[in-house]
Amino acid sequence: MQQYPQDSKDFKTQILKAKATEPEAIVVNPQTETSGATLVKQLRELGISLPMYGTFVFSAPNALTIGGSALERILFTDAPAVPKESSRGKTLLDHYLKTSGGKPPAHELLVVLRYESVQILKDAIENTKSLDSDSIKNFMTGMEYEGIAGTYRFNEKGDAVGIPFTVKTIKNGKVELVQ
Repeated sequence: MQQYPQDSKDFKTQILKAKATEPEAIVVNPQTETSGATLVKQLRELGISLPMYGTFVFSAPNALTIGGSALERILFTDAPAVPKESSRGKTLLDHYLKTSGGKPPAHELLVVLRYESVQILKDAIENTKSLDSDSIKNFMTGMEYEGIAGTYRFNEKGDAVGIPFTVKTIKNGKVELVQ
């Protein structure tokens, strides 16, 4: 695993360290589409043609502009779009734009998921009247939360289930659903 500061533009040191471990594949988990696309582009420029996997930041139009053909064949999970008909979703995104100075988020769903994770935790704390992690986990395992993104439920491991993510790739410069 190689880490880098969020504002990095040159990943060659991390790439060469990772390459020395002779990986079978590379997972790119960036904070932004800019760093993710730049990293993948530099990986390809250094001759690394291994299978690559990533997150929904690769579906952002800016990622395709920055990464170009280097992003071809990357597989990544993508999040569903925020339902535009949801007044709660529209209110939350309008508030985000107002407080961010009009700068749109890399992915609208990130704003929704972060907000809803805080709301779920708040509900759990209020219902258990506790800050004990086991109490909160036990409460969350049996709960359902109707959010903007969908209905949240948590399995016995504490993993969120119910929000539909998809697997996509980039083919011929376009994001496509993997069937």
